Amino acid sequence: MDKQVGIILNNGSVNVVADMDKEIIVKILSGEATEKERNDFFLNCEANPSLKEEYIRLKNLWVLSIEEQAPNKQKLFEQFWATTRRSQSNRMRRIVFEAAKYAAILIISFGLALFVNSEIATNSDFVQTFSSEAGSVSSIELNDGSKIWLNSGSQLQFTEKSKKRVVASLTGEAYFEIAHDPGREFLVDVANIRIRDLGTKFNIKAYDTDDEITATLLEGKIDVQNVKGKSLFEMNPSDHFSFRRSTDKYNLTKIDPSFVAAWKDGKFVFIDKSLREICNELEKWYDVQITISNSELESGKYTSILKRTTTISQMLEMLKVTTGLEYEIKTNKNGLDMIMIK
Repeated sequence: MDKQVGIILNNGSVNVVADMDKEIIVKILSGEATEKERNDFFLNCEANPSLKEEYIRLKNLWVLSIEEQAPNKQKLFEQFWATTRRSQSNRMRRIVFEAAKYAAILIISFGLALFVNSEIATNSDFVQTFSSEAGSVSSIELNDGSKIWLNSGSQLQFTEKSKKRVVASLTGEAYFEIAHDPGREFLVDVANIRIRDLGTKFNIKAYDTDDEITATLLEGKIDVQNVKGKSLFEMNPSDHFSFRRSTDKYNLTKIDPSFVAAWKDGKFVFIDKSLREICNELEKWYDVQITISNSELESGKYTSILKRTTTISQMLEMLKVTTGLEYEIKTNKNGLDMIMIK
């Protein structure tokens, strides 16, 4: 049975909107819904005023987030040019030359910045460190056609061997589209877990600040193993794996993976998330620290879909409309924005 959330209508009456309906709304606004889903949804709106009210509310937030601010292309170009010029030291030129010989093709996407630091461990192992700064998403294309996206504040180390392609460590969040090669397996090592790819699209989230590590499979299959290489289970599409560092316990469930990797397409998608969960994501993207003093607001559940080009101030204003929160922004001596939500 779908969980239901109360919505207060303009006339003061209270109705409910099911989680499934809220997910369809987000699909429609983001262009992910099929024609049948759209038709069925708008037919339901005619008979369900609370559903129509929720759709209008989310649509207004979506439009606001798109139109509020266009990216500053000139500033973006200047930042990219400055980064490129800094990389022209002799040491970096040698690194780029070696990287070109071995494996990864680095793609700096529009509006995104990628910092690469590579070192040769031995003649046979080439270890590369890729990272994405706060407020950016980085895209990497390997020489076999595999692609990896890194979310804000993420870092991974990658090495290629004769029969293995290995992500030796991952801190943060990454989305993988891996070309299956029976002769060269693809492995991702995170904490006490190893994920063996069988030709897939999957998302892994493993920030150092989070107790929970998650992996969600969108297409294909992956094999989840322990540190000794023993298979725990094989994941199929829509499987969602979670592992708690504090308890060393793991769980496997089924979810709708439609928005798991929305971050790589420049979107925040929150479906029935607590304000604390939402703020955790904002902290990672905007590199700020958020404190919530209102416990009732902190535990409430909210649904929003927003563009990541929105500034933190605009984001807080939109959350203010949605939740009724009040906030104050201060900057500490280290230049970090401290946000107090009341």
